[in-house]
Amino acid sequence: MEFQAIVELVKSRFPKTEAEYDKNLIIDKNDFFFFVEFIRESPELNCTVLDLLTASDHLPENQIHMIYGFQSYRHKHYVLVKVKLDRQKPAIGSLTKWWGIANWTEREVFDLYGVQFEGHPELRRILTPPDFVGHGLRKDYERPGFFVKKPDFK
Repeated sequence: MEFQAIVELVKSRFPKTEAEYDKNLIIDKNDFFFFVEFIRESPELNCTVLDLLTASDHLPENQIHMIYGFQSYRHKHYVLVKVKLDRQKPAIGSLTKWWGIANWTEREVFDLYGVQFEGHPELRRILTPPDFVGHGLRKDYERPGFFVKKPDFK
């Protein structure tokens, strides 16, 4: 299925969906769980493979973007999805009920970006020690012991 056909199909169910120039869909956080069920169960999409789950810190917009990649082996298409979260309290539902691999990748995103995955069976740090303070991939994270200020490229 071509990207534009996927966009039209998704927008027919989730009107708040936006399509980006680089073939990404932006899904409203409140629609995300329903969207995931839809792309898994829909015969036209049949996206049964989760092959990407990561995050990106957008400090100027005060957002964390969750980024997901869903694939259909049957239809040979790929759906890349962004969900924008409030940076102060980033939270989204866990995908562990559908994909076991989400267990580890959600823990990684929690550890490095501070995103809370609601319904995750064992959300705890995976890369840093339990007593680690902060989230190392956030753009405002300062390493203890020395200070590095990034230049402002306005």
